[in-house]
Amino acid sequence: MPAETHQHFAETGSEQLIDLLLALITPGGGERPTRDAALADIGLNDEVLRWAFWDAIVEEFGERGSSDVDDPDDLISARTVGDLIDAFAMWLGWATRAS
Repeated sequence: MPAETHQHFAETGSEQLIDLLLALITPGGGERPTRDAALADIGLNDEVLRWAFWDAIVEEFGERGSSDVDDPDDLISARTVGDLIDAFAMWLGWATRAS
């Protein structure tokens, strides 16, 4: 069993998702996107790239959440980093949908 499956994290949240996003879109570091940054401005205006990011999230965090896609329209309609991160956090079971 890989060692990473035995790691314990105090808390997993949207900040870790943003950190993963940063690592994927700017290998070697770069400016951290804000929640209100437009997805087009950071190179995630393509739906295929957003699904690839979701795959990376499931690979990294899936064992700590449900990893079931609740509503694909959340991904398609996302315009900002915050929109996308909120959708992913909800799909992982880390957040709940606002009524």
